[in-house]
Amino acid sequence: MTTLTSSAAGVVLLASLSYVLFKLAVFATSYLRSRRMLRKFPTDASSFNIFGHLFDYPGPNEAGLLYQRDHVAKFPITSIMWLMNIPMLLVSHPTTVSVILRSSEPKGPLVYNLFRPWIGDGILTSKDEKWYRNRRLLTPAFHFEILKNYVEIKNRCADMLVVWNN
Repeated sequence: MTTLTSSAAGVVLLASLSYVLFKLAVFATSYLRSRRMLRKFPTDASSFNIFGHLFDYPGPNEAGLLYQRDHVAKFPITSIMWLMNIPMLLVSHPTTVSVILRSSEPKGPLVYNLFRPWIGDGILTSKDEKWYRNRRLLTPAFHFEILKNYVEIKNRCADMLVVWNN
């Protein structure tokens, strides 16, 4: 009876090990394919160490903003920043940003799900039919003729902001 139990346990262990190895192989294949595609985007030398840009980024402050500005100056259209093995595709050229924002494809559900309790399920976080409906309702509010009335106010506020920051 014990040999039957130990052989059954061996089969279960072998099956479990095979499953884990299969899942690791699938993950490694997917990861390597993603890395190969992402290599087409420009980046700097610090992305090739194990931590990527993790320790280069000073944080969400003035120094971090300066770091991001310098990065965009080096790579003005797109680039990749790596936080350990997690890639972030940075898009900074207006034409490229326009293509992404006009798309109804989901844009980073993990990030937007963090904001959904705070901002709700509006045009930023919705998708498919709800996104189309919200976009159709919101678009007339941003028509050129309507926005033209606010140019003077916008310019006055922008001037105040510039003076306040200096």
